[in-house]
Amino acid sequence: MATWAGPRRVTHAPPKPASMRGMAAALAVLSAPVTEQGSDALLAERERLAREAEATARRQGELRLGTSAS
Repeated sequence: MATWAGPRRVTHAPPKPASMRGMAAALAVLSAPVTEQGSDALLAERERLAREAEATARRQGELRLGTSAS
């Protein structure tokens, strides 16, 4: 049976600057003042963003219309 050996040392590295910038950006968005849009406008914007993301994911690849070098 294992016995408790007390608190363990923290061995992780300090946060990287890029992750700190991301956390600062997320905190800024979360602490931004609430917009005065109504719930219908917010739902419409959410739907627009979802459709845009789906269209990007389902987009057909581009076809080259040149002559082939055969």
